[in-house]
Amino acid sequence: MSGRGKWVWQGVLMFAVVFAAGPGSSGAAAASPIVVVDSTSMLRIAVADDEVQPGQTLAFTHTFTNIFNSPLVASYASYPVSLPLTLTGCVPVEACTQVSGSYRISAAPPDLPLGEARTVTAYFTVSPSVPRGSRIGVVAGFSFRERGGTLRSGPMPGFDLYVPAQADIGVQLRAQAPLLGSNVLYTLAVRNDGPNDAWLTLVKTTLPASVLLVTPSSDDCSFDVGTREVLCGMYELAPGDSRSLSFTAYYGVLALGPLDATATTTQVDPADPNPQNDSSTASCTALTSLLISCP
Repeated sequence: MSGRGKWVWQGVLMFAVVFAAGPGSSGAAAASPIVVVDSTSMLRIAVADDEVQPGQTLAFTHTFTNIFNSPLVASYASYPVSLPLTLTGCVPVEACTQVSGSYRISAAPPDLPLGEARTVTAYFTVSPSVPRGSRIGVVAGFSFRERGGTLRSGPMPGFDLYVPAQADIGVQLRAQAPLLGSNVLYTLAVRNDGPNDAWLTLVKTTLPASVLLVTPSSDDCSFDVGTREVLCGMYELAPGDSRSLSFTAYYGVLALGPLDATATTTQVDPADPNPQNDSSTASCTALTSLLISCP
């Protein structure tokens, strides 16, 4: 078991609880529906998506089936209350209870007849304080009892819920021109305001139509003369860190008037929750072919 974990015993049931750092939305596991079935096909649990948000309410749909020759007088799934999930609703409402440190989702009682199925939907709300970029490992307990029999448990596969990481990337583009010349030095500054690491940030800077040539200061930037775009990539930017890249643009003798360049993020991994600071414009003015002013 990876990360922080513990075993919780409740009667004949054992729950594995895992709450560990995980890939979030950009890891190996993409967001997808969850369906798990116990080894006897008596219990099926379905969740619409494995990607969840802090404070989000999820529907866990439980389908209980009686495969025995007599009615089931008890049939229920259990989840430990130690998970960062709180039971906040149930349909039917009387089918969900909290018993001795676990949430119990019951199809029986009342008795579940032979060959019949019964569905119970439990609504769980993700803790608002669950860390971004974490994984919630869920293993439900499953117990059942035939009429006249003893309480038994069946193995239930576990599943993971992923809380996607986020990185608020801020972009600032600055321009500086020499006292005399037709070139402008652009400095692109990128800052990660968190809460998670930014594994990849791509920023596109669109230059004025009169640009002739661009020379980047490093291989992290490249220029497409056809689109007049400079594409810069930055990697492994921790929360609170910033990084700068620069490139020099050369303008032609006919470059007169406003020279506006705009830098915009085109890809952030993980996702950027705040689009308000994803773009920045640096404005210059070509007064003559050899005199450019950048305030």
